[in-house]
Amino acid sequence: MTLSVRATTVFILSTLNAWHAFAVPGISGVGQSARIHERALTSWVSKGYGTGSSCTQEQIDQIEPAVEYAKILAKAAMTALEDVGASGVAYRRWFGDNNTSENTLASIKANHYEAVISGLRAPESGTVKSEDEGGPDKSRLVFSCPNSEHPVCEPNPYAGTEPIAGMLNAGEVYDNNVLRLCPPFFRQVSHSQMLVNWRDWKEGDLQTSAGFTLLHEMQHLDAIVGKPNRCADHAYAVADCEKLSSVEKLKNAQTFALFALDVLVNPPSPTK
Repeated sequence: MTLSVRATTVFILSTLNAWHAFAVPGISGVGQSARIHERALTSWVSKGYGTGSSCTQEQIDQIEPAVEYAKILAKAAMTALEDVGASGVAYRRWFGDNNTSENTLASIKANHYEAVISGLRAPESGTVKSEDEGGPDKSRLVFSCPNSEHPVCEPNPYAGTEPIAGMLNAGEVYDNNVLRLCPPFFRQVSHSQMLVNWRDWKEGDLQTSAGFTLLHEMQHLDAIVGKPNRCADHAYAVADCEKLSSVEKLKNAQTFALFALDVLVNPPSPTK
């Protein structure tokens, strides 16, 4: 991420309200059982080179490790939940003291982390010419890479931010699920640098990695988390996420990514 991007963790998508950076669904489903809701991804494709919003091979080569780092984060979260459950400091910090039931704990683990590990893949199923190709298909995820001149990726000069990524569920705008990755996505700091940043973080903006972004965006995707568990974007900044209500904590995409980062850097023990 370049220094011109003032708030790296802000996934602002100001030009298209359908992007889930601005979508705020209802709060139904909070505290449900751990049942993994009906969902499945069976096809992971990218916009072919030479088409609008196409992903170059260089970009694909960056998406592939980002997917693996997203899974590393998700695995750290699962391990923490298995080891200390809701008693850990990080759990209370991000999910709150009122979200500690066994059902809630199991749902977080199964729907928000295990599902990412099993369902997210890099675009390995070929290329498409349009976001709608092969649709309608809720089991297809299309990776698209708009340039900075695309309306959804244009910088916001007033906020001093650039959109990083955005998730569209099938049927909202296109027939298929579409993950848009703007240029700043490919300029984010490395996974290892993000870990250093978190260890050193005191206040202000936190520079995060592409893997962190993918874990965040998957929280918006029905085909991963299940529609009842779909998250909105109530807050991005660390301090703002900490201040969310108990209900909002379980419906905020950034919260799940921050918890995973926190426990990866600071693995909890039963005494913490």
